[in-house]
Amino acid sequence: MLTRHEICEAVSFLLESAEDRGTAQGILVYTTFLEMIESARDGTAVQELLGKLNHNLAGIEAHGDFTPEEYKQVLFLRSGDETFKS
Repeated sequence: MLTRHEICEAVSFLLESAEDRGTAQGILVYTTFLEMIESARDGTAVQELLGKLNHNLAGIEAHGDFTPEEYKQVLFLRSGDETFKS
């Protein structure tokens, strides 16, 4: 199970990378989930949000693309999601 801090660091990386690449892909998702995860009331809420985040990341992956470095972060986030099934 990933900590709130680890999840936020990975999502922050994805946000910064997307901004650096000048793409709108994922910006709203990353920003929204960072806010929601940072304000989540407990670990259970964080894990629920991680599941929803991974669902969104799968959609981005299906219709967009990640750099190799971004994809490492996506895999890292998936690794902490007990409900994610590829």
